[in-house]
Amino acid sequence: MYDLTRFTLRDMVECGLALRHFGLGAESMEEASNRIVRYFYENFCTKPTGEKSCALVRLFKTHPYEDLEAELADYARSMLGDYPPLPVMKCMTALATVGEQTEWNSRHTSVGHKAIPLASESVVAQMPMISQLIRQLGLDIKTVINPDPNLLVEIEQRKYNVFYVPEAIGNPYIPAQDSFVIPFGIKSVLGFGGLLPSGNLFAIIMFLKVQIPHSTAQMFSTLALNVKTALLPFDRGAVFAQKDESAPASRQIFTRNTERELAQLKSQVVTLTQLLDVFEKSILVQSDRLEQAIEQLADSAQKSEQLLLNILPEAIAKQLKQNPGAIAEQFNEVTIMFADLVGFTPLSARLKPIELVNLLNQIFCTFDALAQQLGLEKIKTIGDAYMVAAGLPIPRADHAEAIADMALAMQAAIERLRTEGGVNVQIRIGINTGIVVAGVIGTKKFIYDLWGDAVNIASRMESSGQAGSIQVTEATYERLKDKYVFQKRGAIKVKGKGEMVTYWLVGSFASTRIGA
Repeated sequence: MYDLTRFTLRDMVECGLALRHFGLGAESMEEASNRIVRYFYENFCTKPTGEKSCALVRLFKTHPYEDLEAELADYARSMLGDYPPLPVMKCMTALATVGEQTEWNSRHTSVGHKAIPLASESVVAQMPMISQLIRQLGLDIKTVINPDPNLLVEIEQRKYNVFYVPEAIGNPYIPAQDSFVIPFGIKSVLGFGGLLPSGNLFAIIMFLKVQIPHSTAQMFSTLALNVKTALLPFDRGAVFAQKDESAPASRQIFTRNTERELAQLKSQVVTLTQLLDVFEKSILVQSDRLEQAIEQLADSAQKSEQLLLNILPEAIAKQLKQNPGAIAEQFNEVTIMFADLVGFTPLSARLKPIELVNLLNQIFCTFDALAQQLGLEKIKTIGDAYMVAAGLPIPRADHAEAIADMALAMQAAIERLRTEGGVNVQIRIGINTGIVVAGVIGTKKFIYDLWGDAVNIASRMESSGQAGSIQVTEATYERLKDKYVFQKRGAIKVKGKGEMVTYWLVGSFASTRIGA
Protein backbone atom coordinates (compact mmCIF):
# COMPACT_ATOMS: atom_id res chain seq x y z
CA MET A 1 0.00 0.00 0.00
CA TYR A 2 1.24 3.48 -0.84
CA ASP A 3 0.16 6.83 0.58
CA LEU A 4 0.05 9.35 -2.26
CA THR A 5 0.35 12.24 0.17
CA ARG A 6 3.76 10.84 1.21
CA PHE A 7 4.86 9.13 -1.99
CA THR A 8 8.62 8.48 -1.99
CA LEU A 9 11.22 7.65 -4.60
CA ARG A 10 11.28 4.10 -3.29
CA ASP A 11 7.49 3.86 -3.67
CA MET A 12 7.80 5.00 -7.28
CA VAL A 13 10.44 2.38 -8.05
CA GLU A 14 8.42 -0.42 -6.43
CA CYS A 15 5.30 0.61 -8.36
CA GLY A 16 7.24 0.73 -11.60
CA LEU A 17 8.64 -2.73 -10.98
CA ALA A 18 5.13 -4.14 -10.53
CA LEU A 19 3.55 -2.25 -13.44
CA ARG A 20 6.12 -3.33 -15.96
CA HIS A 21 5.31 -7.01 -15.46
CA PHE A 22 1.56 -6.74 -16.01
CA GLY A 23 2.01 -7.34 -19.73
CA LEU A 24 3.67 -10.70 -19.15
CA GLY A 25 1.22 -13.56 -19.62
CA ALA A 26 -1.59 -11.25 -20.75
CA GLU A 27 -3.49 -12.21 -23.91
CA SER A 28 -4.37 -8.66 -24.92
CA MET A 29 -3.74 -5.00 -24.20
CA GLU A 30 -7.13 -4.86 -22.50
CA GLU A 31 -6.14 -7.60 -20.05
CA ALA A 32 -2.84 -5.86 -19.25
CA SER A 33 -4.68 -2.54 -18.87
CA ASN A 34 -7.15 -4.03 -16.40
CA ARG A 35 -4.28 -5.32 -14.28
CA ILE A 36 -2.69 -1.86 -14.33
CA VAL A 37 -5.73 0.19 -13.30
CA ARG A 38 -6.67 -2.31 -10.59
CA TYR A 39 -3.14 -2.11 -9.19
CA PHE A 40 -3.42 1.66 -8.87
CA TYR A 41 -6.91 1.49 -7.38
CA GLU A 42 -6.09 -1.14 -4.77
CA ASN A 43 -2.61 0.00 -3.75
CA PHE A 44 -3.04 3.75 -3.32
CA CYS A 45 -4.53 4.26 0.14
CA THR A 46 -4.52 6.87 2.87
CA LYS A 47 -2.59 5.73 5.92
CA PRO A 48 -3.43 4.80 8.60
CA THR A 49 -7.15 4.51 7.76
CA GLY A 50 -6.59 2.35 4.67
CA GLU A 51 -9.22 4.31 2.73
CA LYS A 52 -8.63 4.14 -1.03
CA SER A 53 -7.19 7.31 -2.53
CA CYS A 54 -8.82 6.81 -5.95
CA ALA A 55 -12.53 7.03 -6.62
CA LEU A 56 -12.04 6.00 -10.25
CA VAL A 57 -9.09 4.91 -12.42
CA ARG A 58 -9.29 4.53 -16.19
CA LEU A 59 -6.86 3.68 -18.97
CA PHE A 60 -7.55 5.13 -22.40
CA LYS A 61 -5.93 4.44 -25.76
CA THR A 62 -6.54 6.10 -29.08
CA HIS A 63 -7.83 3.65 -31.67
CA PRO A 64 -8.71 4.01 -35.38
CA TYR A 65 -12.47 4.10 -35.87
CA GLU A 66 -12.31 1.33 -38.48
CA ASP A 67 -10.77 -1.09 -35.94
CA LEU A 68 -13.32 -0.50 -33.18
CA GLU A 69 -15.69 -3.21 -32.03
CA ALA A 70 -19.24 -2.70 -33.30
CA GLU A 71 -20.49 -1.48 -29.91
CA LEU A 72 -17.70 1.07 -29.59
CA ALA A 73 -18.09 2.20 -33.20
CA ASP A 74 -21.80 2.85 -32.60
CA TYR A 75 -21.00 4.81 -29.45
CA ALA A 76 -18.41 6.97 -31.22
CA ARG A 77 -20.74 7.59 -34.15
CA SER A 78 -23.55 8.67 -31.78
CA MET A 79 -21.26 11.28 -30.24
CA LEU A 80 -20.49 12.81 -33.65
CA GLY A 81 -24.08 13.63 -34.51
CA ASP A 82 -24.18 14.75 -38.14
CA TYR A 83 -20.40 14.67 -38.45
CA PRO A 84 -19.48 11.70 -40.71
CA PRO A 85 -16.88 9.34 -39.16
CA LEU A 86 -13.78 8.62 -41.22
CA PRO A 87 -12.18 5.14 -41.08
CA VAL A 88 -8.84 6.53 -39.83
CA MET A 89 -10.44 8.85 -37.27
CA LYS A 90 -8.82 8.38 -33.85
CA CYS A 91 -11.10 7.54 -30.93
CA MET A 92 -10.10 7.85 -27.26
CA THR A 93 -11.16 4.35 -26.17
CA ALA A 94 -11.58 3.19 -22.57
CA LEU A 95 -9.64 -0.08 -22.36
CA ALA A 96 -9.89 -0.54 -18.59
CA THR A 97 -11.80 0.98 -15.70
CA VAL A 98 -12.14 0.37 -11.97
CA GLY A 99 -13.80 2.39 -9.24
CA GLU A 100 -16.17 2.70 -6.31
CA GLN A 101 -19.37 2.09 -8.27
CA THR A 102 -20.19 -1.37 -9.66
CA GLU A 103 -20.77 -0.08 -13.18
CA TRP A 104 -17.32 1.55 -13.15
CA ASN A 105 -15.59 -1.84 -13.00
CA SER A 106 -16.10 -2.86 -16.61
CA ARG A 107 -15.84 -0.92 -19.84
CA HIS A 108 -18.94 -2.76 -21.03
CA THR A 109 -21.12 -1.48 -18.16
CA SER A 110 -19.71 2.05 -18.00
CA VAL A 111 -22.25 4.55 -19.22
CA GLY A 112 -20.02 7.18 -20.77
CA HIS A 113 -16.63 7.86 -22.30
CA LYS A 114 -16.36 4.44 -23.98
CA ALA A 115 -15.02 5.75 -27.27
CA ILE A 116 -14.53 9.50 -27.61
CA PRO A 117 -14.12 10.52 -31.29
CA LEU A 118 -11.22 12.89 -31.94
CA ALA A 119 -12.59 13.96 -35.31
CA SER A 120 -10.65 17.19 -35.69
CA GLU A 121 -8.66 19.76 -33.77
CA SER A 122 -11.76 21.91 -33.39
CA VAL A 123 -13.78 18.98 -32.03
CA VAL A 124 -11.06 18.10 -29.50
CA ALA A 125 -10.79 21.76 -28.48
CA GLN A 126 -14.41 21.55 -27.32
CA MET A 127 -13.43 18.83 -24.82
CA PRO A 128 -11.51 20.79 -22.13
CA MET A 129 -10.22 17.79 -20.17
CA ILE A 130 -9.07 15.79 -23.22
CA SER A 131 -7.41 18.78 -24.91
CA GLN A 132 -5.66 19.81 -21.69
CA LEU A 133 -4.54 16.23 -21.06
CA ILE A 134 -2.94 16.05 -24.51
CA ARG A 135 -1.17 19.39 -24.09
CA GLN A 136 0.15 18.65 -20.60
CA LEU A 137 1.51 15.32 -21.80
CA GLY A 138 3.75 17.43 -24.03
CA LEU A 139 1.88 16.66 -27.26
CA ASP A 140 -0.19 18.73 -29.64
CA ILE A 141 -3.66 17.73 -30.75
CA LYS A 142 -2.64 17.39 -34.39
CA THR A 143 0.04 14.82 -33.52
CA VAL A 144 -2.50 12.70 -31.63
CA ILE A 145 -5.28 12.72 -34.24
CA ASN A 146 -2.97 12.51 -37.25
CA PRO A 147 0.54 11.27 -36.34
CA ASP A 148 3.36 12.19 -38.74
CA PRO A 149 5.47 9.03 -39.36
CA ASN A 150 8.56 11.21 -39.94
CA LEU A 151 8.33 12.71 -36.45
CA LEU A 152 6.75 9.79 -34.65
CA VAL A 153 9.90 8.00 -33.45
CA GLU A 154 11.34 11.09 -31.75
CA ILE A 155 8.01 12.14 -30.22
CA GLU A 156 7.11 8.62 -29.09
CA GLN A 157 10.42 8.16 -27.27
CA ARG A 158 10.63 11.57 -25.62
CA LYS A 159 7.20 12.81 -24.65
CA TYR A 160 6.20 11.70 -21.16
CA ASN A 161 4.57 14.09 -18.78
CA VAL A 162 1.66 14.44 -16.39
CA PHE A 163 -1.72 16.12 -16.39
CA TYR A 164 -2.39 17.30 -12.86
CA VAL A 165 -5.33 19.31 -11.55
CA PRO A 166 -4.65 19.97 -7.82
CA GLU A 167 -8.15 21.33 -7.17
CA ALA A 168 -10.87 19.47 -9.06
CA ILE A 169 -13.92 21.24 -7.64
CA GLY A 170 -14.85 24.18 -9.84
CA ASN A 171 -12.04 23.53 -12.32
CA PRO A 172 -13.15 24.21 -15.93
CA TYR A 173 -11.07 21.27 -17.23
CA ILE A 174 -12.95 18.71 -15.13
CA PRO A 175 -16.51 18.03 -16.35
CA ALA A 176 -19.50 16.54 -14.50
CA GLN A 177 -19.00 18.70 -11.42
CA ASP A 178 -22.49 18.19 -9.98
CA SER A 179 -22.96 14.55 -10.98
CA PHE A 180 -19.47 13.20 -10.27
CA VAL A 181 -16.82 15.52 -8.81
CA ILE A 182 -18.76 16.88 -5.83
CA PRO A 183 -20.86 13.79 -4.90
CA PHE A 184 -17.85 11.45 -4.93
CA GLY A 185 -15.46 13.82 -3.15
CA ILE A 186 -13.00 14.23 -6.04
CA LYS A 187 -10.29 16.59 -4.83
CA SER A 188 -7.72 16.29 -7.61
CA VAL A 189 -7.14 14.61 -10.96
CA LEU A 190 -3.90 13.02 -12.16
CA GLY A 191 -3.26 11.80 -15.70
CA PHE A 192 -0.09 10.40 -17.25
CA GLY A 193 0.90 8.56 -20.41
CA GLY A 194 2.50 9.01 -23.82
CA LEU A 195 2.64 7.63 -27.34
CA LEU A 196 3.09 4.02 -28.41
CA PRO A 197 5.25 3.13 -31.47
CA SER A 198 2.06 2.88 -33.54
CA GLY A 199 1.38 6.56 -32.88
CA ASN A 200 -1.56 5.78 -30.62
CA LEU A 201 -1.85 7.67 -27.36
CA PHE A 202 -2.27 5.87 -24.04
CA ALA A 203 -3.25 7.68 -20.86
CA ILE A 204 -4.22 6.72 -17.34
CA ILE A 205 -6.53 9.12 -15.52
CA MET A 206 -6.95 8.86 -11.75
CA PHE A 207 -9.74 10.75 -10.00
CA LEU A 208 -8.35 11.21 -6.49
CA LYS A 209 -9.99 11.81 -3.13
CA VAL A 210 -6.77 13.36 -1.83
CA GLN A 211 -4.57 16.25 -2.88
CA ILE A 212 -0.94 15.48 -3.59
CA PRO A 213 2.20 17.64 -3.95
CA HIS A 214 3.30 18.62 -7.46
CA SER A 215 6.57 16.77 -6.81
CA THR A 216 4.58 13.55 -6.33
CA ALA A 217 2.57 14.16 -9.50
CA GLN A 218 5.79 14.54 -11.51
CA MET A 219 6.94 11.06 -10.43
CA PHE A 220 4.16 9.58 -12.55
CA SER A 221 5.92 10.62 -15.75
CA THR A 222 8.39 7.84 -14.88
CA LEU A 223 5.56 5.41 -14.14
CA ALA A 224 4.17 6.19 -17.61
CA LEU A 225 7.28 4.50 -19.05
CA ASN A 226 6.60 1.39 -16.99
CA VAL A 227 2.99 1.29 -18.17
CA LYS A 228 4.20 1.65 -21.74
CA THR A 229 6.53 -1.32 -21.27
CA ALA A 230 3.56 -3.45 -20.20
CA LEU A 231 1.50 -2.34 -23.22
CA LEU A 232 4.21 -2.54 -25.89
CA PRO A 233 3.75 -6.21 -26.87
CA PHE A 234 0.14 -5.49 -27.87
CA ASP A 235 0.63 -2.23 -29.73
CA ARG A 236 0.28 -3.96 -33.10
CA GLY A 237 -1.37 -7.11 -31.80
CA ALA A 238 -4.44 -8.08 -29.78
CA VAL A 239 -6.00 -5.04 -28.18
CA PHE A 240 -9.39 -6.24 -26.92
CA ALA A 241 -9.80 -9.23 -24.64
CA GLN A 242 -12.77 -10.73 -26.50
CA LYS A 243 -12.91 -10.90 -30.25
CA ASP A 244 -16.17 -10.09 -31.92
CA GLU A 245 -17.11 -11.98 -35.08
CA SER A 246 -18.27 -8.69 -36.51
CA ALA A 247 -14.91 -7.09 -35.85
CA PRO A 248 -12.85 -6.17 -38.90
CA ALA A 249 -10.68 -8.92 -40.29
CA SER A 250 -7.64 -6.67 -40.02
CA ARG A 251 -7.78 -7.23 -36.24
CA GLN A 252 -8.27 -10.99 -36.33
CA ILE A 253 -5.92 -12.23 -38.97
CA PHE A 254 -2.18 -11.80 -38.79
CA THR A 255 0.28 -12.88 -41.41
CA ARG A 256 3.22 -15.04 -40.46
CA ASN A 257 5.49 -12.00 -40.86
CA THR A 258 3.34 -10.02 -38.46
CA GLU A 259 3.36 -12.88 -35.95
CA ARG A 260 7.13 -13.14 -36.30
CA GLU A 261 7.50 -9.39 -35.72
CA LEU A 262 5.22 -9.61 -32.70
CA ALA A 263 7.26 -12.46 -31.20
CA GLN A 264 10.44 -10.46 -31.78
CA LEU A 265 8.90 -7.41 -30.11
CA LYS A 266 7.83 -9.47 -27.09
CA SER A 267 11.35 -10.85 -26.79
CA GLN A 268 12.77 -7.33 -26.88
CA VAL A 269 10.30 -6.20 -24.24
CA VAL A 270 11.21 -9.14 -21.97
CA THR A 271 14.92 -8.32 -22.35
CA LEU A 272 14.27 -4.65 -21.63
CA THR A 273 12.18 -5.62 -18.61
CA GLN A 274 14.98 -7.77 -17.23
CA LEU A 275 17.49 -4.94 -17.65
CA LEU A 276 15.16 -2.50 -15.93
CA ASP A 277 14.60 -5.01 -13.11
CA VAL A 278 18.32 -5.10 -12.38
CA PHE A 279 18.52 -1.32 -12.59
CA GLU A 280 15.55 -0.70 -10.32
CA LYS A 281 16.61 -3.28 -7.72
CA SER A 282 19.90 -1.42 -7.56
CA ILE A 283 17.98 1.83 -7.08
CA LEU A 284 15.98 0.26 -4.24
CA VAL A 285 19.18 -0.78 -2.47
CA GLN A 286 20.70 2.67 -2.98
CA SER A 287 17.43 4.31 -1.89
CA ASP A 288 17.45 2.32 1.37
CA ARG A 289 21.06 3.28 2.00
CA LEU A 290 20.31 6.91 1.21
CA GLU A 291 17.31 6.97 3.55
CA GLN A 292 19.38 5.40 6.33
CA ALA A 293 22.16 7.93 5.73
CA ILE A 294 19.68 10.81 5.79
CA GLU A 295 18.16 9.51 9.04
CA GLN A 296 21.61 9.17 10.58
CA LEU A 297 22.58 12.67 9.42
CA ALA A 298 19.33 14.10 10.77
CA ASP A 299 19.88 12.34 14.10
CA SER A 300 23.48 13.54 14.22
CA ALA A 301 22.43 17.09 13.33
CA GLN A 302 19.78 17.05 16.05
CA LYS A 303 22.30 15.86 18.64
CA SER A 304 24.83 18.48 17.49
CA GLU A 305 22.15 21.16 17.68
CA GLN A 306 21.23 20.09 21.21
CA LEU A 307 24.88 20.08 22.27
CA LEU A 308 25.31 23.57 20.81
CA LEU A 309 22.23 24.82 22.68
CA ASN A 310 23.65 23.33 25.89
CA ILE A 311 26.70 25.54 25.38
CA LEU A 312 25.21 28.71 23.90
CA PRO A 313 21.87 30.51 24.16
CA GLU A 314 19.58 29.70 21.21
CA ALA A 315 19.60 33.29 19.91
CA ILE A 316 23.42 33.40 19.98
CA ALA A 317 23.71 30.00 18.28
CA LYS A 318 21.48 31.25 15.44
CA GLN A 319 23.61 34.38 15.05
CA LEU A 320 26.82 32.34 14.86
CA LYS A 321 25.32 30.04 12.21
CA GLN A 322 24.23 32.96 10.06
CA ASN A 323 27.32 35.13 10.61
CA PRO A 324 30.33 33.37 12.17
CA GLY A 325 32.56 35.73 14.12
CA ALA A 326 32.74 37.63 17.39
CA ILE A 327 29.42 38.61 18.98
CA ALA A 328 29.29 41.38 21.58
CA GLU A 329 26.16 43.23 22.69
CA GLN A 330 25.51 45.69 25.53
CA PHE A 331 22.59 45.12 27.89
CA ASN A 332 21.59 48.02 30.16
CA GLU A 333 19.41 46.06 32.59
CA VAL A 334 20.82 42.72 33.72
CA THR A 335 20.95 40.99 37.09
CA ILE A 336 23.90 38.67 37.75
CA MET A 337 24.32 36.06 40.46
CA PHE A 338 27.39 34.19 41.67
CA ALA A 339 27.03 31.24 44.04
CA ASP A 340 29.76 29.30 45.84
CA LEU A 341 29.52 26.06 47.81
CA VAL A 342 31.03 26.71 51.24
CA GLY A 343 32.57 23.66 52.89
CA PHE A 344 33.00 21.80 49.63
CA THR A 345 36.81 21.89 49.75
CA PRO A 346 37.05 20.12 53.15
CA LEU A 347 34.43 17.67 51.90
CA SER A 348 36.68 16.76 48.97
CA ALA A 349 39.31 15.49 51.38
CA ARG A 350 36.89 12.88 52.77
CA LEU A 351 35.29 11.71 49.50
CA LYS A 352 36.71 9.76 46.59
CA PRO A 353 37.13 11.89 43.43
CA ILE A 354 34.29 10.10 41.63
CA GLU A 355 31.97 10.57 44.65
CA LEU A 356 32.87 14.25 44.77
CA VAL A 357 32.12 14.73 41.07
CA ASN A 358 28.81 12.88 41.39
CA LEU A 359 27.75 15.10 44.29
CA LEU A 360 28.73 18.27 42.46
CA ASN A 361 26.88 17.08 39.36
CA GLN A 362 23.76 16.38 41.45
CA ILE A 363 23.83 19.90 42.92
CA PHE A 364 24.49 21.67 39.62
CA CYS A 365 21.83 19.63 37.79
CA THR A 366 19.35 20.88 40.41
CA PHE A 367 20.51 24.47 39.78
CA ASP A 368 20.25 23.94 35.99
CA ALA A 369 16.66 22.76 36.34
CA LEU A 370 15.80 25.83 38.43
CA ALA A 371 17.40 28.13 35.85
CA GLN A 372 15.45 26.48 33.04
CA GLN A 373 12.16 26.79 34.92
CA LEU A 374 12.74 30.51 35.50
CA GLY A 375 14.06 31.18 31.99
CA LEU A 376 17.50 32.27 33.20
CA GLU A 377 20.79 32.04 31.35
CA LYS A 378 23.38 29.82 32.98
CA ILE A 379 26.73 31.39 32.16
CA LYS A 380 29.29 28.95 33.55
CA THR A 381 30.59 26.91 36.46
CA ILE A 382 34.11 27.30 37.84
CA GLY A 383 35.04 24.54 40.25
CA ASP A 384 32.27 24.61 42.85
CA ALA A 385 31.04 28.10 41.82
CA TYR A 386 27.92 28.73 39.73
CA MET A 387 27.11 31.84 37.65
CA VAL A 388 23.71 32.73 36.22
CA ALA A 389 22.12 35.90 34.77
CA ALA A 390 18.71 37.29 33.78
CA GLY A 391 17.84 39.86 31.13
CA LEU A 392 19.98 38.49 28.32
CA PRO A 393 20.40 37.52 25.53
CA ILE A 394 16.68 38.39 25.41
CA PRO A 395 15.88 41.39 27.66
CA ARG A 396 13.14 40.98 30.29
CA ALA A 397 11.62 43.46 32.73
CA ASP A 398 11.57 41.07 35.72
CA HIS A 399 15.25 40.13 35.58
CA ALA A 400 15.91 41.05 39.24
CA GLU A 401 12.84 39.16 40.50
CA ALA A 402 13.80 36.06 38.52
CA ILE A 403 17.31 36.00 40.01
CA ALA A 404 15.94 36.58 43.53
CA ASP A 405 13.58 33.62 43.11
CA MET A 406 16.47 31.52 41.81
CA ALA A 407 18.68 32.45 44.78
CA LEU A 408 16.00 31.58 47.34
CA ALA A 409 15.28 28.27 45.59
CA MET A 410 19.00 27.38 45.48
CA GLN A 411 19.29 28.17 49.17
CA ALA A 412 16.33 25.89 49.92
CA ALA A 413 17.76 23.09 47.76
CA ILE A 414 21.09 23.14 49.63
CA GLU A 415 19.28 23.17 52.97
CA ARG A 416 17.37 20.03 51.93
CA LEU A 417 20.67 18.41 50.94
CA ARG A 418 22.06 19.20 54.41
CA THR A 419 19.07 17.93 56.38
CA GLU A 420 17.95 15.01 54.22
CA GLY A 421 21.24 13.95 52.65
CA GLY A 422 23.54 14.63 55.57
CA VAL A 423 25.94 16.63 53.39
CA ASN A 424 27.73 19.33 55.38
CA VAL A 425 27.81 22.06 52.76
CA GLN A 426 26.33 25.58 52.57
CA ILE A 427 25.87 28.11 49.80
CA ARG A 428 27.02 31.73 49.62
CA ILE A 429 25.31 33.91 47.01
CA GLY A 430 26.01 37.41 45.67
CA ILE A 431 23.74 39.44 43.37
CA ASN A 432 24.12 42.74 41.49
CA THR A 433 22.19 44.62 38.79
CA GLY A 434 23.70 46.82 36.10
CA ILE A 435 25.10 47.23 32.61
CA VAL A 436 27.05 44.38 30.99
CA VAL A 437 28.46 43.39 27.64
CA ALA A 438 27.69 39.79 26.65
CA GLY A 439 28.78 37.67 23.75
CA VAL A 440 31.19 35.17 22.26
CA ILE A 441 34.80 35.91 21.39
CA GLY A 442 37.56 33.83 19.85
CA THR A 443 37.30 30.98 17.34
CA LYS A 444 37.74 27.87 19.50
CA LYS A 445 35.71 26.35 22.33
CA PHE A 446 32.97 28.96 22.23
CA ILE A 447 31.54 30.18 25.52
CA TYR A 448 28.90 32.82 26.13
CA ASP A 449 30.33 35.18 28.74
CA LEU A 450 29.70 38.53 30.44
CA TRP A 451 32.00 41.51 30.94
CA GLY A 452 31.71 44.77 32.85
CA ASP A 453 31.90 46.36 36.26
CA ALA A 454 28.47 45.00 37.19
CA VAL A 455 29.82 41.46 36.79
CA ASN A 456 32.83 42.17 39.02
CA ILE A 457 30.61 43.67 41.72
CA ALA A 458 28.31 40.61 41.68
CA SER A 459 31.38 38.43 42.18
CA ARG A 460 32.48 40.63 45.12
CA MET A 461 29.00 40.30 46.66
CA GLU A 462 29.49 36.54 46.73
CA SER A 463 33.08 36.52 48.02
CA SER A 464 32.36 39.10 50.76
CA GLY A 465 29.13 37.42 51.84
CA GLN A 466 28.43 34.82 54.50
CA ALA A 467 27.70 31.11 54.26
CA GLY A 468 23.98 30.43 54.01
CA SER A 469 23.21 34.04 53.02
CA ILE A 470 22.30 36.01 49.90
CA GLN A 471 24.01 39.41 49.65
CA VAL A 472 22.74 42.01 47.16
CA THR A 473 23.84 45.48 46.14
CA GLU A 474 21.79 48.62 46.60
CA ALA A 475 21.03 48.61 42.85
CA THR A 476 19.32 45.23 43.17
CA TYR A 477 17.68 46.14 46.50
CA GLU A 478 15.98 49.22 45.01
CA ARG A 479 14.32 47.06 42.36
CA LEU A 480 13.11 44.43 44.82
CA LYS A 481 12.44 46.18 48.17
CA ASP A 482 8.66 46.27 47.70
CA LYS A 483 8.35 42.57 46.85
CA TYR A 484 11.04 40.80 48.91
CA VAL A 485 12.19 40.75 52.52
CA PHE A 486 15.63 42.27 53.22
CA GLN A 487 17.89 42.99 56.16
CA LYS A 488 20.31 45.87 55.82
CA ARG A 489 23.88 44.80 56.33
CA GLY A 490 25.26 48.29 56.07
CA ALA A 491 28.45 49.62 54.53
CA ILE A 492 31.24 47.17 53.82
CA LYS A 493 34.57 47.52 52.09
CA VAL A 494 34.55 45.99 48.62
CA LYS A 495 37.79 45.32 46.79
CA GLY A 496 38.27 47.85 44.00
CA LYS A 497 35.10 49.77 44.92
CA GLY A 498 35.66 51.09 48.44
CA GLU A 499 32.64 51.18 50.75
CA MET A 500 29.28 49.89 49.52
CA VAL A 501 25.93 49.54 51.29
CA THR A 502 24.60 45.99 50.92
CA TYR A 503 21.56 43.97 51.99
CA TRP A 504 20.70 40.39 52.89
CA LEU A 505 17.86 38.85 50.88
CA VAL A 506 15.94 36.70 53.36
CA GLY A 507 12.58 36.01 51.72
CA SER A 508 9.64 37.15 49.63
CA PHE A 509 6.39 38.91 50.57
CA ALA A 510 4.58 36.69 48.06
CA SER A 511 5.21 33.12 47.00
CA THR A 512 8.04 32.85 44.51
CA ARG A 513 7.51 31.57 40.98
CA ILE A 514 9.19 28.32 41.87
CA GLY A 515 8.79 25.88 44.73
CA ALA A 516 11.39 26.07 47.42
